[in-house]
Amino acid sequence: MMGVDLTPTCPLRSITGVPCPLCGTARGVDALVHGDLGRALVLNPGVLLLAAATLFLMVQWRMPRVTVPVRTIAGVLAVLWIWQLAGFSTA
Repeated sequence: MMGVDLTPTCPLRSITGVPCPLCGTARGVDALVHGDLGRALVLNPGVLLLAAATLFLMVQWRMPRVTVPVRTIAGVLAVLWIWQLAGFSTA
């Protein structure tokens, strides 16, 4: 019996057909939780960064403040979008 994929669809991809920088994140997290690191990386390499940040914040929860420069966030999203578009153009 085949499973049902309950992950939400990307609005940008649904409308334009072009993947956004976060496309594949939900499925990537699911793959990572199930121990499939290779599939998680293929779906969205940002999943590892997200998992690392989550673990860091869980361990350092007593820190009064964590600041991340906006340029860093924009840079990560730009790299993820380039990754997604490169995969989209070769598919």
